[in-house]
Amino acid sequence: MTDNEELDRATGERTVKKLDFRLGPFGAAVPLLFFVIWAITISVMQLSSEVALVLGAVIGVTLGLLLCKSKWEDYAQGLFDGLAQPVGLIAMVAWFYAGMFAQVLQVGGLVEGLVWIGP
Repeated sequence: MTDNEELDRATGERTVKKLDFRLGPFGAAVPLLFFVIWAITISVMQLSSEVALVLGAVIGVTLGLLLCKSKWEDYAQGLFDGLAQPVGLIAMVAWFYAGMFAQVLQVGGLVEGLVWIGP
């Protein structure tokens, strides 16, 4: 490995062109499918919280890591590249703002006030 390749690897400047997964495309979809099923399940059981959703996301990412046939460092680089996309950043920021706004509404009692005003 040349010095330039080592520098790119250390600074994350390297891009991953392709990742191979066990079970093919289905193996690549397992993390997302797990997270969706996890989120629906905890919502139905009325256990949903941001911590529970983050736990589901971490377990999903770990499943993807275990199903990835490529190097783990390539999988991690692919994750970081995907999260650095503008759409991913907007989704994460919107999620955080929605959580904070919901908490403010809950503490402020707006929902109870609207129910009281209603017929």
